[in-house]
Amino acid sequence: MFLRFATASALGIALCSCITAEQQASVAEPPKPITCRAGPDCDTKWSRANSWVTEHSKYKIETSSDSLIQTSGPSTFDTDPSPSYKITKITMGPGEYTIAFTGECDSLFSCTPALSAAQADFAQSIMAAEPAPQPRHEKKQKKTTYRTSQLSR
Repeated sequence: MFLRFATASALGIALCSCITAEQQASVAEPPKPITCRAGPDCDTKWSRANSWVTEHSKYKIETSSDSLIQTSGPSTFDTDPSPSYKITKITMGPGEYTIAFTGECDSLFSCTPALSAAQADFAQSIMAAEPAPQPRHEKKQKKTTYRTSQLSR
C-alpha cells in the first residue's frame, strides 16, 4: 500500500515538474542586445530588421523611420494571438546604437508565435553573418615555355 502511494506521489511530482517549450524559452537566457555602429553596420542591421518585420508580421508596418519600425495591431474588438511589433533604434553614445525588440498581442492565453521565440528569431536574423565573399577566379596565367634551339654549326 505504501509502495503504491509513494509511486503515485513520485509520478505526480514528475508530471507537475514538466514544463512546456514556451515556458522553457521564457526561462532561457534572453538574447544579447543588438548593437551597431553608425554607418554600414547600422544600415545593414536596420534593413534586416525592417525585412524581418515585413516577413513575420501579420499586420502591416504602420511607421517606418530611421529609429522606429512599428506594425499596426488587431482591431479594437478582435482578440488575435498574432503579435504586433515595435522595433526601436536607441542612441547609446556617439555613433553607437542598440536595436530593441518589443511585441504584444491581444490574446488571453499567449501570442502565436510566442514573443520569446519571435525575439530570438529576430535577433538571430539581424546578427546573421554576412555571406562569405565569393572567391575571385583569377585568370590562369599561361605557362610560357621557352624553346631553345641549338643551332647546328
